[in-house]
Amino acid sequence: MGQLDIKLIHMDKRKYGFLDNFAIWFSARISIAKFWADAILVASPLSLNSKLALIVIILGHLIGNLLLSMVGVMGVVSGLPTMVISRKPLGLRGSHLVSILNYLQLIGWTAMILIVGALAMDNVIKEIIGVNLYSLWIIVLGTNCYVVEPCRT
Repeated sequence: MGQLDIKLIHMDKRKYGFLDNFAIWFSARISIAKFWADAILVASPLSLNSKLALIVIILGHLIGNLLLSMVGVMGVVSGLPTMVISRKPLGLRGSHLVSILNYLQLIGWTAMILIVGALAMDNVIKEIIGVNLYSLWIIVLGTNCYVVEPCRT
């Protein structure tokens, strides 16, 4: 597919609005894996005190959200997805590399969410009934990610 094959999606034809996008990104920012990742700041080897860790977390969120928002505005104005927007500065081949790296990052993040979510569910169930069901929770959460969630859109 060449650059000329791109079809813009006009505002009146777009499936998601502000509230849809807000819900997607807000929920991504408060996942259980996010709390786990932030907690690493106070653990060894970083061992930041709570006040400094909180400052780092807030600054990280502000910087990360600013960058995501800037790309989001470009997408809304142009009607193009992020990976297509990356063709202008990086060229077609460069945008393919960015797309591959993004795909790998999404696989890694999904794996992290499944692992941390399954550990949390397993610990709760172990406390209640004393049974280790970690593998089952990986399957349940993975099924939700890949079967249930795509069906809702």
